[in-house]
Amino acid sequence: MDSKLTSRGIADAGLLAERLHDFEFTALYTSPSGRAAETATIIKGSRTIPVIEDERLMEIQLGCWQGMTEDQIQELYREDYDHYRNSPALYKRVDGECFQDVKMRLVSFLTDLQASHDAGNLLIVSHGVVIKTMMLIFKKKFGSHLSSKGRA
Repeated sequence: MDSKLTSRGIADAGLLAERLHDFEFTALYTSPSGRAAETATIIKGSRTIPVIEDERLMEIQLGCWQGMTEDQIQELYREDYDHYRNSPALYKRVDGECFQDVKMRLVSFLTDLQASHDAGNLLIVSHGVVIKTMMLIFKKKFGSHLSSKGRA
């Protein structure tokens, strides 16, 4: 769900901004989620780079699970939750996204990045499942249709 950054989230974003202070970025891409956009603003600091919101960086859509606690989900959807946590290929949501859906929108996003940026560092602010999926794409453990320009 679209929640605001907690005080700890704000502090963590500030620490990350300090660590990235000396890095130059061509652009900053962020999920339009409030907490991601706020994190992006904190990390951007005084840099004069564009901040580009992209829906494809939103967290996985969990359908009716949205807003529920893990305990509630485990109680009501034990097998689905087990697949979500332990067997992602078996996880399917009728009213939300599966991991393959997230992968496909990220492949689209990354392909567009390759087409629009020839050089420079890009900063991407997103969410847990999206970041993990992106890392699997980069490591070629989740398959990818990205070109081999030496990037992504």
